[in-house]
Parts: sequence; C-alpha cells; structure tokens
Amino acid sequence: MLCIVVSIVCYQYCPPDAMLSQEFGKHNIFYRYVHLYFANISVIFTYFSGFMIVEASLIACGFGYTREEIELGNDDYAGPIFA
Repeated sequence: MLCIVVSIVCYQYCPPDAMLSQEFGKHNIFYRYVHLYFANISVIFTYFSGFMIVEASLIACGFGYTREEIELGNDDYAGPIFA
C-alpha cells in the first residue's frame, strides 16, 4: 500500500514527461538529479506495487502454500496445512 501512495505522490510532483521539456534543461544539476530520482521511483513503485498485489493475492487464496499429508495412523489425507 505504501508503494502505491509513494508512486502517486512522486508522479504528481516529478512527472517523467517533464524531463523532455526545454525548461527542464534550464534548472541546475541538483534539481535535475532529484527530479530524475523521484521520477524513476514513481515508475519503479508502480510496477513493484502491481507485482506485490498479484503475489499477495496468490498467497491469500492458498496457491502459495504447500500441501502436506497428515498421518493419522491409517495414512488418510486430512487436508492442507498452512504454515
């Protein structure tokens, strides 16, 4: 959730498209580096949050867990164990 918030805030204040303008080149080098850093963070966190949502949904629905058998004396399968 934090990745989504950081991505939205960084994209509002440092959009990646602003680096293509002529006025961006007129700023000092420190401003350009900071802007580039936060623009990259917004793009990276966008993809990272999408990856985390998919990964968390697979674990939440049970696909991320391994199935184990419980021996009850007669070797019957008693269901999955979530560890």
